[in-house]
Amino acid sequence: MGNKLSSICVDDRKDVKPSKPVTKEIVEVDKPTSSNFFFNAFHSPVGAFASFTLGYKGASGGAGQGIGSPANHNVYIGIENKESQLLKEKTFTSFPFIGATRDTSGDFTSTKKNEFTLPESTKIFSDSQIEREFELSTDTWKAPGIEFKIVSPIKRIPDPDSPKTTQESLKRVLLPAIFAQVTVDNLESDLPRRAVFGYQNPADGRGLENFLHLEGITDGELIGFQQGGKIAIVACGWQETKDDQFTSGGSETFATDEVKTATSFGLDQIFRTANNIEDNWGFGLGQCTLNVVTAPPRSKRTYTFAICFFRQQHHTLGIDTGFYYTKFFDTIIDVAKFAKENHESLIAEWKTPEIGGLVDNAKLNKYQRFQLIHAVRAYYGSTELLLTLKDAEGIKAGRPLWIVNEGEYRMMNTCDLMLDHSFFECVMNRWVLKNILDFYVDRYSYYDKVFLPEDPNTFYEGGISFAHDQGIADIFTGAGKSSYELVKLDDCFSFMTSEELLNWVLGAGVYVGFKPQAEGFNNQGRDDDDQEKLLDWAKTKKDIIIACFNSLKNRDHPFDKTKRNGMINVESDKTKGGAEITTYDSLDPSLARTRQNIYIGGKCFAAYLTLSHLFTLLGENDLSNEAIDQAALAAETIANAFEEDTKSIPAIIGSRSGPGAARIIPAIEGLALPFVSGVSLDYFEFAVSTNPKFAKYINVLQQHTKTILKKGVCIFDDNGWKLSSTSINSWLSKIYLNQFVARKILKVETDEANDIAHVKWLTEVGENGYWAWSDQIFAGVAEGSLYYPRGVTSILWCFE
Repeated sequence: MGNKLSSICVDDRKDVKPSKPVTKEIVEVDKPTSSNFFFNAFHSPVGAFASFTLGYKGASGGAGQGIGSPANHNVYIGIENKESQLLKEKTFTSFPFIGATRDTSGDFTSTKKNEFTLPESTKIFSDSQIEREFELSTDTWKAPGIEFKIVSPIKRIPDPDSPKTTQESLKRVLLPAIFAQVTVDNLESDLPRRAVFGYQNPADGRGLENFLHLEGITDGELIGFQQGGKIAIVACGWQETKDDQFTSGGSETFATDEVKTATSFGLDQIFRTANNIEDNWGFGLGQCTLNVVTAPPRSKRTYTFAICFFRQQHHTLGIDTGFYYTKFFDTIIDVAKFAKENHESLIAEWKTPEIGGLVDNAKLNKYQRFQLIHAVRAYYGSTELLLTLKDAEGIKAGRPLWIVNEGEYRMMNTCDLMLDHSFFECVMNRWVLKNILDFYVDRYSYYDKVFLPEDPNTFYEGGISFAHDQGIADIFTGAGKSSYELVKLDDCFSFMTSEELLNWVLGAGVYVGFKPQAEGFNNQGRDDDDQEKLLDWAKTKKDIIIACFNSLKNRDHPFDKTKRNGMINVESDKTKGGAEITTYDSLDPSLARTRQNIYIGGKCFAAYLTLSHLFTLLGENDLSNEAIDQAALAAETIANAFEEDTKSIPAIIGSRSGPGAARIIPAIEGLALPFVSGVSLDYFEFAVSTNPKFAKYINVLQQHTKTILKKGVCIFDDNGWKLSSTSINSWLSKIYLNQFVARKILKVETDEANDIAHVKWLTEVGENGYWAWSDQIFAGVAEGSLYYPRGVTSILWCFE
């Protein structure tokens, strides 16, 4: 490694020393695994920007929609204690998803209570009594006498614009609901036994909608409750279980004596005070509502509930849209009725997720499998499919819009995330990638001028590029504008003009060219994978693709071809004297700076190679050859920066000290893009073998990767990957992507110990598990990009 390389590996902040929570080993080695299984996970409908998040101890989950965090409800899932079956005042043992609460009954009298205490009417299962089975479409919790299973869809969405798509197929896929099943084991008792499932608002419920029981407003058709017309939990039916098999059930007659709904100030007020009278269970002031099931003696029954979400039309600003599902459902009552009527067939479909075969047949270790499953859930919890209701600049009414919200930040269709999601989207629903790319062209593209850093007052033709995002928190920004980018900055919140241009080009390449092939994966017959249609789209975007090529060349050098080196060497006038940044905006300049950065240079290489492939498909052979020449320039520039004494490349070409001289793993990141954009590995290897500049570039990157994947450089002490030698901020989504490149393309093996560390980052350190899947990890601690969708880059592991 050498003294020189060691001397530049300085963290940009003090090490964080997180506390480690109590853990419990999970059982089967072939299951997704974490030594601490009390982590939150998303359980979401498709395209509804909603989640019933559950798994972290305390009041840390529940039903939320349109928010960038868990809902922080007390979620009650409990079984009646046997010793209370003969008593009027019931006691329960519950899963540990509740925290201390305040009795708010005193707010209405002169006896206001400020103490926060756990309910007296429930104990908590110990860790040793609980098991969890965490899979793609099911998440199952088991404890003595009770099992709780959440079933959510991992389904392909038919293209709404395809003539082959039926409205019924869209209605079933876009149903804004998931299912929960409560199994009560009362086989050994001659007495009825109760169980509860519901939630309580956060301690201060003022300003939140109150609960409404559904029996009265649906003439008994629905049993359950709704809150504000936005969230509902509704009983669907029950099934008798014998020998772990469902044998019989009902959905119409069970409710009157087996499922009831109860509301009061809290669990104690429902079961342990004068309110423990069923006539008082409809108390309108209550902040806690439960579905109470009563299993008959000597029975084992599974009760199914639909957790429903709904938001009215006209809920976005900037562009008037509604959720696409409002074409099929007018109210949350409609959602609940459809979910109840179809729960058996939907659950049967959902328990076989679309990519189940792909994941099961992939050569993943159990830690990789866990991370992939966790990330897929987070992605779907961040998605919404909208329908435009009125014309707006760059868009007509009646157009479907696919939006992926950026986790805690809630920025919409962030362009850098668009590219990282593109691999997963082409596996599941290729049309949504086209939808985002088209929306960027039609409303969020712009043209700029550029300047050379040594002469900031002289401007030259730049060209087309794209905004960082399309809005934030259901507010669309104006045409060509983002919610993020500011002027006169050279770090976080500056413009990402060059990188977003690269991202659109590479996204177009993935859309047209990605042909995922793996055991257990079948995309035959899918309308949005039709090769002729993909090429037709490229033809309609030919002028844009050429404009992107010209814009990229101008950002290398705007007027002198002899000074071009395949890199980004200018700044956009959009910065107004500032400097462009990259998607790694919160890191130091080793990854955040655009000019002469080998991460961006690698993406330039990938973009030119992708453009060459697209131009060949479009019959533009001269442009294809020119793009290859630009790729060769980028390859040569980066390869020539290789330092023989350190066997590696500095992050910023020419830097010999400071963050610019850091060693970065994402130097190799760009190599993923040509491979998944139709430039097959065989073709890529052929190009390398016939083009000396390509061959040297790949050889240098392989040596660089082997050199830096060591502790003290780009491996943390806990064996996690460290993207930059000078920063403790490491992003899991990018680690996943670079692991794919290292193993698949560069033939550099990785260690399972790395994956173990990354699982611990998600589940074991401090409060990381509260945030479900998070991206920005500071020396093991999740401190940014929380509750985040970007981890689906891990889908590429299935194609190694």
